[in-house]
Amino acid sequence: PMIYSGKNVVVGVIDFGFDYNHPTFYDTLHANYRIKRVWELNGNGTPPSGYTYGNELTDTLLIKAQGTDNAKQTHGTWVAGMAAGSGYGSSPANTRFRGMAYEADLVLVGVRRDSIEQEWLEGSFTDFIDGINYIFTYATSVGKPCVVNVSWGSQSGPHDGSTLFNLACNNLTGPGKILVMSAGNEGQEKIHLSKTFTPIDTLLNTFLSFSSNTYKRTWVDVWGNPGETFCGKVTLFNGNTGNTSNFKCIDDAIHDTVLISSNGLDTCFVQFITSSAESNGKPRMTIDIYSKVPDSVNVCLKGNSGTIHAWNEYYYYGYTYQYQSAFSDMTKPWATAGNVSSTVSDMGAGDSVLLVGAYASKVSFQDINGSNWTYSGYVPAGNLVPFSSRGPMTDGRIKPDITAPGLTIATSVSSYDTSYTATGSNKSLTIKSYSDPVLNKNFYYSEFSGTSASAPAASGIVALMLQA
Repeated sequence: PMIYSGKNVVVGVIDFGFDYNHPTFYDTLHANYRIKRVWELNGNGTPPSGYTYGNELTDTLLIKAQGTDNAKQTHGTWVAGMAAGSGYGSSPANTRFRGMAYEADLVLVGVRRDSIEQEWLEGSFTDFIDGINYIFTYATSVGKPCVVNVSWGSQSGPHDGSTLFNLACNNLTGPGKILVMSAGNEGQEKIHLSKTFTPIDTLLNTFLSFSSNTYKRTWVDVWGNPGETFCGKVTLFNGNTGNTSNFKCIDDAIHDTVLISSNGLDTCFVQFITSSAESNGKPRMTIDIYSKVPDSVNVCLKGNSGTIHAWNEYYYYGYTYQYQSAFSDMTKPWATAGNVSSTVSDMGAGDSVLLVGAYASKVSFQDINGSNWTYSGYVPAGNLVPFSSRGPMTDGRIKPDITAPGLTIATSVSSYDTSYTATGSNKSLTIKSYSDPVLNKNFYYSEFSGTSASAPAASGIVALMLQA
């Protein structure tokens, strides 16, 4: 019969764009501040004990004075508010925009920007391992159970739970130490390919279809069977075959190539990063591509035996742009288009990770200016949201493990992101403002969609289970 609120449970969030002063991070009476620790990985200051980078904040006044880890992002405020926001400033009785575990303690880890691209390319994610360990260590020190939310994902990896990152997640978790991650938002993106080579069927051809004509940047991550090998090449195509890298085979080396376009002016930079046996024993080739050419980019993979899986991913985590390409056949009978299976995040492939997809708990809302909006033409209420990434994993396991609300979720937004004011560029997603009389500042709640929203919904519910 007791009310579950997350009390005496630690909710950790690894993200960026936290607004430390948002009223949702106080209790329901705006009396007690619930952020207990902050570690800004890109901050200048004193790192936590045992680490050599970033800035740890443990004093409430210093956290509030710091204000934010990243004034140009709001993702972390969305996520933390969904998992454990108090909803203060909403009506009725501060409950409308309340998160799941609204009395939980919060530990926030701000992701750094300078090394993130390299971690994505490698699939190492060492910053995230440090963050998970830091949060669990704090929870242990205060004798409280803990759930950590990671609303991030990546396609880099074999998607079978065998990477060092996957194994580290398994080793860090256990009773009272739960790890929740987003499944990914690539459920409609043709970013996966697979091929079983035979002596008479040795080639897999595909094209890269870029979402931007000005910033053509991606990598293709290819994994094979232990003991097998394969080769890859990149060729420019403008009606006819153009400049080519020729085949680069797996030799534990890095091969840099520059291809000149058909106009003789523009260039396509290609790097082949090869490994005959990663930590899981599998061969791997990452083809890193930065194209400035008008020509189409063809990728060809070659082998005589064994099965390969390839994923197409690149995210530029800038302040404005985010690009990705897909696999396309370009209507060529000899080329293969990508598919949407096995598009779940490799970060969440570990057995111990609760990997969360998104369903549509609601499809309509009214913004702060009284305008009504609906997604009913995109997905019926109660259904899996089309963007939610699909399984299975390449070893046959079914992931995502579960779905949670992930479409038009009302949650806190960073006050530093002025696009979510009543007159900002994202005003159609803003639904409520609260004027803080002490700080003399307006704070907002807005709509939030994605598996980045469904993961903290699940994390907050896990916190309630840990309390129980």
